[in-house]
Amino acid sequence: MSTFWTFAILLLSTFVLGFFFHFHKDWPNPNETVRLYLSLAIADSGRLNIDREIDKYGVIWDRAVYNGRIYSDKAPGISFAASIPIFVSKVVYKTLLHKEPPLKTYYVIAVIFTSLLATIAALFFLIKLLSLYNLSFFSTLLAVLALILCTYANTYSMLFFGHAFSSALLFIAFVLIEFYIKQDRKPAYVMIAAFLASYAFISEYPTIFISLILLVYLFISTREKKIFLFSAAALIPLLLLIYYQYKCFGKPFSTGYEHLDSETFSRIHKEGLLGFQYPNPKALVNLLFGSQRGLFFFSPVLLLAIYMFFKDRLRGQLTKLTSAIFVFYTLLISSFGYWIGGDAAGARHLLPLNFFLIIPLSFALEEIKNRKFMLSLFFGLLVISGLNIISSTVSWPFFPPQFLNPLADFCGIMIKEGFITHSIIGSLFNIRGFDSLGIYLLPIAVVVILAMVFSLKNYHWGYVIVAEMLTLWVLFLSLLFPTKPDEGNFREIIRIEKAFDPKTKLEIPFAHYPKNEDYVCIKRGNMLVRSGETIGAIKEYRCSK
Repeated sequence: MSTFWTFAILLLSTFVLGFFFHFHKDWPNPNETVRLYLSLAIADSGRLNIDREIDKYGVIWDRAVYNGRIYSDKAPGISFAASIPIFVSKVVYKTLLHKEPPLKTYYVIAVIFTSLLATIAALFFLIKLLSLYNLSFFSTLLAVLALILCTYANTYSMLFFGHAFSSALLFIAFVLIEFYIKQDRKPAYVMIAAFLASYAFISEYPTIFISLILLVYLFISTREKKIFLFSAAALIPLLLLIYYQYKCFGKPFSTGYEHLDSETFSRIHKEGLLGFQYPNPKALVNLLFGSQRGLFFFSPVLLLAIYMFFKDRLRGQLTKLTSAIFVFYTLLISSFGYWIGGDAAGARHLLPLNFFLIIPLSFALEEIKNRKFMLSLFFGLLVISGLNIISSTVSWPFFPPQFLNPLADFCGIMIKEGFITHSIIGSLFNIRGFDSLGIYLLPIAVVVILAMVFSLKNYHWGYVIVAEMLTLWVLFLSLLFPTKPDEGNFREIIRIEKAFDPKTKLEIPFAHYPKNEDYVCIKRGNMLVRSGETIGAIKEYRCSK
């Protein structure tokens, strides 16, 4: 693929990710906040404890405590990386504006220069990799769009979790390994790949297993012992982690998870090896197909990648690599006591698989691009996946774990009530409320138009493909029946709505309900719960004080 088309696709991808970049005035997720506090502490005075940040910005309970000091309990890699742009922004603000940036500004800067930038870089390397495989522009474009619109790579590239950042670094490392094997035996490829894979590990500890699989793949493909010497670059992030843990917790191999302040999470992480024991069949099914966290439930377009595992085009070492990563990493996460991931969108711990499954998906697209039925099936799954990801991202990307079917029981209700997160574009044009949903659905329309343009050789096939996509979506919607309404779930939605800032819709006034009618409101809400009238129940519960 030419340089022009490479950067054209990359520019489109960057626009789409920036288009969806969402924000709140006060981001309430403690998983992100504790990482941000560590970045702020390092940028402020090189400290590793976060006591001052807690005093200044507020208490969080995702934390580690050691010798009377409070520390981040998370893998520190992404916090280290974010401390640099945060330090620069702090200097610029104080020099030009003579004040310190607000916490939200720090958060946005941290996300842009870690999760988002790493994801965009990974997209560039994905395009180069598919060019190395001699895949067509058609397959490359749709594979990239599938990754950034139809998987949770979209959501987590805009959050300050370590998952998108580490997944992107791992994928870039893999691409460099592929170039070393198939194109040019430059030692720098292996050295940079080793460094990135190691840094992915210090950002999300479970990724070490994918790094080891990549090392085995590299050795089997080259049979060169010198690659182990080149891989010594991995020691740099590892030594940084050892130093951090020694300074914080007194031992070089003692992680923050061994000093958790929460008794519940401390108990989980003390079982087995940092919470990892044996694969759990129930967790495995839920991680892949469950309505609560299922990888293929939210992104069914990735099923074509599994289909490609059994085709001749991908047979060989590349098949073994992608299937090994998929199988072993899924089994690993299913063995984790907290596989559900707390308040999170989808299976956040499986995020690296979204990147690696795009490779067999790309080969599948190359094979089916002239097969109308299979191609229309792909576009149907693409649209379904895109709507799932977008609807779950724009409402509230932290699904409370008590919702068994968050698309129906949580996201759908939030969107119906007008609680839609602002995008940068929406804010620039002052678009608020339910009308802003059109902004988010616009890329879906673009994908459908592209699908029609690239795939149709016969005018009448357009009606067939559209009909099939609509049929697939209707059938899929029929599976999204709400689970049994629950008063506690409705109260959780109300709690989140109250924290939703900026507001996308004026709150429905219930001032005419006096305080002594609280009991009456709750009784009416309970009756509506039993009859399945979700929105009405929420309105009644909101009346009570």
